[in-house]
Amino acid sequence: MSRRILAVTGASVKIRRVTAPDQAPAGRRYGGLTVEERRAERRARLEAAALQIAGTRGWAEATMTEICRVAGLTERYFYESFRTREELYGALIDDLDRELREAAFDAIAGEGLTPEDRVEGAIRAIVELYVRDPHRGRAALIEGIGVRALEEQRRRALLGLFALLAERWTAFFPDVGADAGERAVRATAIGGAVTALLSGRLDGHLQVDDDALVRTVVATVTAIAAAPLQG
Repeated sequence: MSRRILAVTGASVKIRRVTAPDQAPAGRRYGGLTVEERRAERRARLEAAALQIAGTRGWAEATMTEICRVAGLTERYFYESFRTREELYGALIDDLDRELREAAFDAIAGEGLTPEDRVEGAIRAIVELYVRDPHRGRAALIEGIGVRALEEQRRRALLGLFALLAERWTAFFPDVGADAGERAVRATAIGGAVTALLSGRLDGHLQVDDDALVRTVVATVTAIAAAPLQG
């Protein structure tokens, strides 16, 4: 099984790839990699380049030509994996969403944690991933605004994450019913509030440190999740 990890360090792009020896793809090898592995490596380089450009200069600067230049690939390799740059950015959003979910759920999976610990753990994991690495935060939350398909994909990803987290947090809010409609309303409100707070920190409108941001987000999530929806 192979896993791609995107990393941006300064002005450079690094792709770390881990492949389980007993599950490496079969086929002819070139330079130690199969054709399938080389194709996947090129795709990862394109995504890493898009992440670097969007996270530092903005999505408007992430043209196909510039993405290929940063990735060190010719344009024909772009079309090997993607039809448009929007499709590439959509794939990047999917990867960032999977990474965020893994970080959030890893943070609440430990034994002996109180419900309060789980809420704070998930929020802190999100803040650490997207605020301490602003390339990821900007790419996931801010850049691409105005491209309707990308905005909708981002919205669905965040709502899906907070809907799943809300299910895990129900023990913290015993008075909240299990009604699916209520959960959807709360997940939407929580997702919107968290996105606004993180985006404000990333674009410089909110001048707070990480701990203060975590406390604010946790308090906001708690208030939304505990508020009665019916009189």
